[in-house]
Amino acid sequence: MNLQEIVRRVNLRLAGEQLTFSQLRVFLDDTIFDINTRLNTMFPSFSEFTNDTFPENYPNYNFFPDKYIHNVVTLGAASKFYTSDEEGIESAPKYGQDYARNLFYMERDYSQQIPEEWQANRQGYIDDTLEKHISGFKITQNFW
Repeated sequence: MNLQEIVRRVNLRLAGEQLTFSQLRVFLDDTIFDINTRLNTMFPSFSEFTNDTFPENYPNYNFFPDKYIHNVVTLGAASKFYTSDEEGIESAPKYGQDYARNLFYMERDYSQQIPEEWQANRQGYIDDTLEKHISGFKITQNFW
């Protein structure tokens, strides 16, 4: 989704605010941080997303499907804005609940479709020496 469209959609969720991309960037970054934490991914934050760093993508933030940008990223940014803004104190809980629900749906429905390039390291590591030491042992007793 184009950056201008993302900003437009966040502003619509903010009852027609006219915030700029630079004003919304911190809230968008926080939302991507939540997504990366929840899905164990490494999607770029909006601060990292520039024409220099992603010339093949810029200005279209298209690292995951638009439906999640619409239902998670724009809602998350609006929720984070309202949480930090005293005027949005009444709206913040509702937006927060909707955001948490949609983030859960993204995790549930999209986590098995994440392109490998955006997945965080999901494999464990066993040192060769440790593997050699434990391969000769037999479990003779159940300690549980």
